[in-house]
Amino acid sequence: MRHTVLGLIAATAAFAPLADASDGLRIACWNITNYGGGNISNLQNVVYGQFNGNQFAPDVILLQEIETSGALAQLVNGLNNAAGSPGDWTSGQFFSGGGGGINTALVYRAGVLDLVGSTLVAPSASPQDNPRNVVRYELRLAGYLAEETVMSLYPVHMKAGSGTNDQSRRLAEARIIRDDAELLPAGRHIIVGGDFNIQNSFQSAYQELTGFQANNNGRVFDPINAPGSWNNSFTFRMIHTQDPVGGGGMDDRRDQLLLSSGLGDGLGLDYAGQ
Repeated sequence: MRHTVLGLIAATAAFAPLADASDGLRIACWNITNYGGGNISNLQNVVYGQFNGNQFAPDVILLQEIETSGALAQLVNGLNNAAGSPGDWTSGQFFSGGGGGINTALVYRAGVLDLVGSTLVAPSASPQDNPRNVVRYELRLAGYLAEETVMSLYPVHMKAGSGTNDQSRRLAEARIIRDDAELLPAGRHIIVGGDFNIQNSFQSAYQELTGFQANNNGRVFDPINAPGSWNNSFTFRMIHTQDPVGGGGMDDRRDQLLLSSGLGDGLGLDYAGQ
């Protein structure tokens, strides 16, 4: 998937607000399209500009298609110097080599979150396997030490296409993520977010992440519970996130955030829809 117009982030990024009893936390995913640096004013406007009275202004962004660590540093600097920014943006560790020079990454506000860890779960592999690095970041609410305030986040950018080989490669990545998530502490809050390139909820990769298995510690859910065949469907037009310029039309739900059950149990950190 390609985002060619940065100003359309409200239409081409998925986001989920999370909140405890008193504070809100906004988490987003964004395929920024072969970002090698620059274009700072547009990036600043996307994140902190106003559109119809609304503002993006996330606290965490799971990124896709970051070319270099230098590009990531430019993005962080741009966010910190934007009008209206709290100026506390930083990034998790950058892992290069993510297939064709387009890598996943994570940026977050250090004023509200602490980075606990950055882990390269699996490097990008052969054409039969995950095309990009599988990375996990641990973030914890700033000022807290309890396990209940820790989140494990996986920024993903799965193989594009609808062919058999494309789907098998997405399944390989989904299995890596779920297997890794199952080894996390019981009750850990998990978020898998990014450009899944999945056309419907029945594909094996999506079922691997969201389906019931013997070990459900790593299972994640669609917070808006909207299964189906999203591709080119008028029924799902209100939740389509496909780039309307580079992708030939806003006709698919490729960008999503999937959450573990603990983020919807009414205790501690919870998903709060908007």
